[in-house]
Amino acid sequence: MNTILYVDDEPTAHKLLGKYFEPYTQYKIEHAFNGEEALKIFTQKKIDLVILDAIMPVMDGFETALKIREIEEEFTPIIMLTALSDKQSRKNANKVNINDFLTKPIDYFALELSLHNLLELKKMFKEVHFFKNFYLSVIESLSDSVLVIGANNQILFSNFMAKKMIQKFGLSEKDFFKHLLFRISKSKNFIKKVLFSFSLDAKPFEELLIIQNFYFQVKVIPNLLQNQIVMIFRDLSDFYKKTSQLESDLKKRERDIRKAIYIQKNLLEKPLPKHQSLVVRSFYVPSSSIGGDFHAVFKEKNKIAGIIADVSGHGIEAALYNTLFFMAVENHKKDLFQNTGQFLTILEKEMSSINLESNFITAFAFCYHLNTQEFYFASAGHQMPFLTINNVVQDEKIFKKAGGPPLCVGLSGEYEESQISLKGQDFRMVIYTDGFVENFHEQASYQEEINTLAQNLLLNQDLEKELKKVQTFFLNQKEHPDLDDISLIVLQKKAPFSCETKINSLKDFEIFQEKLQEQFVIFDYLAFESTKMQENLSCVVKEMLPVFSSLKISVRLNASWVIFRIEALSFKKNFSLKDFIEKQRNICAPYSFFYNENPPALVFSFKKKERLVEYSSRIQLVTKGEE
Repeated sequence: MNTILYVDDEPTAHKLLGKYFEPYTQYKIEHAFNGEEALKIFTQKKIDLVILDAIMPVMDGFETALKIREIEEEFTPIIMLTALSDKQSRKNANKVNINDFLTKPIDYFALELSLHNLLELKKMFKEVHFFKNFYLSVIESLSDSVLVIGANNQILFSNFMAKKMIQKFGLSEKDFFKHLLFRISKSKNFIKKVLFSFSLDAKPFEELLIIQNFYFQVKVIPNLLQNQIVMIFRDLSDFYKKTSQLESDLKKRERDIRKAIYIQKNLLEKPLPKHQSLVVRSFYVPSSSIGGDFHAVFKEKNKIAGIIADVSGHGIEAALYNTLFFMAVENHKKDLFQNTGQFLTILEKEMSSINLESNFITAFAFCYHLNTQEFYFASAGHQMPFLTINNVVQDEKIFKKAGGPPLCVGLSGEYEESQISLKGQDFRMVIYTDGFVENFHEQASYQEEINTLAQNLLLNQDLEKELKKVQTFFLNQKEHPDLDDISLIVLQKKAPFSCETKINSLKDFEIFQEKLQEQFVIFDYLAFESTKMQENLSCVVKEMLPVFSSLKISVRLNASWVIFRIEALSFKKNFSLKDFIEKQRNICAPYSFFYNENPPALVFSFKKKERLVEYSSRIQLVTKGEE
């Protein structure tokens, strides 16, 4: 509710105005019949707006308004409501800062409009006054020195720290700016910029200055409307004193981190098992330079087993615990092939004997039996893998809950093993740490990108391409305290591919090569491997086609090797296959060749290159770019 003070010497005017405002509950009317009464009420009560007559006994409206302006603590709107309408009266009202001038008889619409507008103006003035005081208190509490300089180079305002700075230099505010410029080392360019800041085209700028052996970062902000500049001095002297030691410490830390990267890379970057029915790929991207994720894959007879783990926390601390975990895994990896749950139980006992303080470890252990195609697994608080069977994404419920809580949380017990049958099925399984799926940005667009990456990694035939996309995506993420390490293990089983085709021309061969290339991608042969095989095959076919009118090419391909058999169906001319083979050995080395003279047939094979765990550190990428 707004309190309005109505000042008029006519009782009738009070009755009329009071009656008019009766329905308006947002207004409360206080009455005064002369200027002195008005001033008394104004000092005793909180008045939001004053309506006063011009001609009154004791003290007229103009003098009353003038005195109100002298004693008001905050802006109070004043409306003069009078029978006067001459130009001089309006001028007099303006001189004493009356905000609106209305004439009698009262135009109530004009009065309501004036009341509304002036009370809104009062509200705005109040807010401006509040923020002015608030920002002044903020500026006073700053550790920076803030000065406002007028066009005559005089200081118009200085905060507490600025006053201390001026005293430190033994100057007064009156001559500070003038003498300051002469004490600045290499100040000519800075002086030009400061003087230019008073021009219409001036823009804010920053400069690093040395003043009497003190280091300052100075920001100059032009205030073109007031023809002033604001200068903010940040004292960096202590920073510069510590810089030399800090740089030395940083270089040492960088050397230590590079050594740690080298050690962790050598621990993790091991050969992955090879088998003709199973593709095994994996990579690791630490969130910073090094991290706390760990994974390893082993082979023993007809079993491929592995573990993926995530030590809580990031950086060096997590990496050190990671190393201890690696040693425990190496010591007990034989148990992994026997029972994954028992393996986690052994790790829990060993790692719990080490004081991890607040750190814990989630882990997922697995063992795939190549003969029976049974997948055994156990989890220590770890998320279940993603799985597609015959290119159909499976619900995670297919993995029955097995295992127990994370390692090293103080809940000792036996971890249970579970299994799923994958017999006779083509599948792709992605075993991962939670850094792959965590939306640390908490943004819908980031979550969509992660979902797309996961979907493509499961369903796209080109596994190599999708793995590179995931690696690149996470390597390109900016440093963030919630960015986590990411590890992936991909297991893929595909039924061996075999086909045979008749080649009568190079066109037939080109069509065959296109289909063959699709299979190279599906079975995860790298680009340089498939290119080499295609080139060698092409070399042989182009040599044989002019000699034989028709060829039959048979191919057997799996996750470990490729065998080609090229059989001549008819002769165009005499041909020594033995001499031809010797020639091809030199061209296609180091691949193996076998041949048969009658019927003329050539067999040669290629073995897939050994794959390693891929370790990618952001520091390595930066270093490589700098070099």
